[in-house]
Amino acid sequence: MEVIQEKGHDLGDVGQALGMLEQLSQMEKNVIREFTKIDKELVKAKKSKVAGQYPNVVANIEGQIGALKSKWEEMKAQMLSGEFSEDLRDTMEEIFEGVGEIHRSIGMLRQLGSVAKMIKSAGKEITRFEKEIARQRKAGKDTVRLDEFLATAKSKMGEITALSKQSGFDPEELFDLMQELEAIGREAEDELERVIGVADSDRLTGAVLQALRTRRLGF
Repeated sequence: MEVIQEKGHDLGDVGQALGMLEQLSQMEKNVIREFTKIDKELVKAKKSKVAGQYPNVVANIEGQIGALKSKWEEMKAQMLSGEFSEDLRDTMEEIFEGVGEIHRSIGMLRQLGSVAKMIKSAGKEITRFEKEIARQRKAGKDTVRLDEFLATAKSKMGEITALSKQSGFDPEELFDLMQELEAIGREAEDELERVIGVADSDRLTGAVLQALRTRRLGF
């Protein structure tokens, strides 16, 4: 009877091992598919002119990919050795989250090519807005709030310009600042509408706001 029970336990262990191997095989297919996607995406991005302008960004992305692949190899080795726990499930989630982050980083690399144009457009828009404030002030309108928005926008623009000139700057930090500038622009537009009316302020919807909205990558 004990022999039968032992055999039953052995069969159970074999069944569990086979199940783990099957699960590992399926996970490996999914992971390899995702790695193939990001490898192809990076190869394509590296062929662009912008990649040559920001080698540090490319190097960071390559580092992300390398670290993620190493994490996968470690996890696979653990599973093949018979280990399988909640920690491994967490690691698997981290791997797929990492894949998403890499796609996002590559998307940012592509957008860096339009940074100079976006900064130039933002500068023109601020100048145009400043002239409009002067016109409203001359007309006797209360421009206190508009002046505050202008000062804030100029300060934010200074941060953006300074960061863009730094070697090895963080693209995400740059785009975050641009989003903040966009938000300031929206508030300024609302205040301008309140001061002079929607019809007159419509013409002030500048190219920078449209350019900055392309920052919304969809990732």
